Amino acid sequence: MPQPLAALRSSSPLTRELLWLLACLIVGVTLLPIAVYYTGVRVLGPYTGGGLWSFWGDFFRGLGHGGGPWWLIVAGPYALLLFVRAVRAGWRRFNSALM
Repeated sequence: MPQPLAALRSSSPLTRELLWLLACLIVGVTLLPIAVYYTGVRVLGPYTGGGLWSFWGDFFRGLGHGGGPWWLIVAGPYALLLFVRAVRAGWRRFNSALM
């Protein structure tokens, strides 16, 4: 087993959860805005504020002003992770109740 994976598995649950949160926030701040921009351009047409860099600037301004939709983009990956965990736990509980 590679060393980083072994170190991650032997770390505390809080440390692992914080690493998951950090990874999800990085995805929510970097990759998801790019996906939102390109999906919007494809579906709705050109962004009226300019290009991708203009959208990204508006994204960070929206975060700074506490804009709810912008923060949903950032929190989306972690919310998806929590949803998948809840479905998985429910599925396990359902299967164990059948036995």
